[in-house]
Amino acid sequence: MSRKRVGQHASSELRRRRNSTTRPLTHSLLFVAAISCGGRTSVSDLELTDVEGDVGTGANAGTGARTGASSGGQSSGGGSGGTLVGGSGGTSAGGSGGAVGGAGGNHAGGSGGALAGGTGGILVGGSGGGGDFAGGAPAGGQGGGDNEPNCPFGSWFNGAVCEEWTQCQPGEYVEYFGSKRFDRTCAPCPPEGYTSTENAGACRYNGCEFSEVVVTPGSSTAPAECAPRPGFFPIAPGNSYLLGFATSGTRVYAALASSTEAQFHGFEGEVSLEPLRYSLEGQQEPNAFAIAPDGTFYLSGFDPLLSGRVWLDAIAPDASSALRIAVTDASYSGRTGLVSTPSHWIHWHTEYDDSGYEVVIRARTHAHVLVGETRIADSDFFHVSASSADQIFLLLSDTTQQLYRLVDLTLPLQKVPLPGTFFPTFSTATSAGEAYAVGLRWADEHTVEVYQVGSDGSVTEHFEHRFEEYAAEPVTAAVDPGRALYILCSSWIPSYFPRNKLHLLRFDLLTGESTVEELGGGTEDWAGYLGVTTDGSVYIAGGTASFYFVRKVH
Repeated sequence: MSRKRVGQHASSELRRRRNSTTRPLTHSLLFVAAISCGGRTSVSDLELTDVEGDVGTGANAGTGARTGASSGGQSSGGGSGGTLVGGSGGTSAGGSGGAVGGAGGNHAGGSGGALAGGTGGILVGGSGGGGDFAGGAPAGGQGGGDNEPNCPFGSWFNGAVCEEWTQCQPGEYVEYFGSKRFDRTCAPCPPEGYTSTENAGACRYNGCEFSEVVVTPGSSTAPAECAPRPGFFPIAPGNSYLLGFATSGTRVYAALASSTEAQFHGFEGEVSLEPLRYSLEGQQEPNAFAIAPDGTFYLSGFDPLLSGRVWLDAIAPDASSALRIAVTDASYSGRTGLVSTPSHWIHWHTEYDDSGYEVVIRARTHAHVLVGETRIADSDFFHVSASSADQIFLLLSDTTQQLYRLVDLTLPLQKVPLPGTFFPTFSTATSAGEAYAVGLRWADEHTVEVYQVGSDGSVTEHFEHRFEEYAAEPVTAAVDPGRALYILCSSWIPSYFPRNKLHLLRFDLLTGESTVEELGGGTEDWAGYLGVTTDGSVYIAGGTASFYFVRKVH
């Protein structure tokens, strides 16, 4: 994608043309006034207006001869050697042009002009020459005006002659277009840009898109050669939005929803499965998604007919049937979420009444038997992860964000003893009862930190990785139990081509070593989901400017 950075300086040069018979004495009076005041009068003091005179023919009372003391006729003309109109090298103007007119004009000059003389005039040059009021401006004559000749389009006046604009070469872009007074200027493309033609208005991105791999790197004069990325699956959005992403055994599913249906797009290895469709006619669009261990799809939303009611649909793995479960019929404020563990599904949402907001957490078995619920009042609520109904981790904020445990759905919450220099942004939990708090070090957006929390709530391990070049924001995480923790991070790269660069950070849970895999990215590319299947495959999901995608990373 390219951004145009061409400076454009519009130079509007307007000539005001007046008929010389309309104001016959304007410039001559100014000139005489300037001479009578004594001293040297600059051109800027005169403030003359461009006027082009009419060229007359023949001698008459208004058209002077070429001789005379001060003027050769009544108002115009003047021979060589007049008092105010000198000959070659005269005091104020010279040559065969008259003080106000040249040969033949009625108050209008021919060759030379009003304040124009022959060779060597103080204020001006000769016929068409290069003085301050060159060649007959303001009254008639052959020359141009405005301190420069009338250069043709594509050229500029360099102080002596008209010269063609500079040609910007491939690898450069036009920084300033050029005018009659200034040359075109060029600038080199930035490292990730190219132009392949002369005088290009902007540089284009010379790399490959997020959905592609580089075959041949780009240069300043040519784009990269790209090929489709293996394991990259675009999903046409239609009227749908990306609702969620979840794993089921060796498969992953991206759930899309619209006002009429939900779609479950499945992927296994590098194979795209046939999408499953579930009708939502007459129902409100869902806003939460999860998958049970047996492949049952869970969707949750609020009821369009019964105000305040929140429902959950348990949809068969082939999407052929569904069971609707009423979660609550209390006041609903619009935030909801769903987590599936090996033994339970855990639903949370926010409710509001006269006393304020509450976070309500409910747990059921996958047979949909209610286990219990908990209400947490007056809390800024950010994130939930869970090992089971017995071990739920919540990210809440009082003055700062803190990680808490909810054990057996029973209050009070137990605060996890994390260092004060750590700012948690989310957590991810395993079926073994442990969790990983992921965040950044305070005042250091380059260092991602992880604290492992045991099933008893104690901190057992610490991992960290520093991104040297750019700040990195943790987006989401997933665990390959006993082997690795994966964290999807995002960096905004400010440049001529600003890009959202994605990184996959991996911590080895045995050695603590960290590695980073660069995933690429673009101006409008994003990823917000990460999943690890039972065979260790890692997938991400997100969107571009024109489609959603699922990508197998490795």
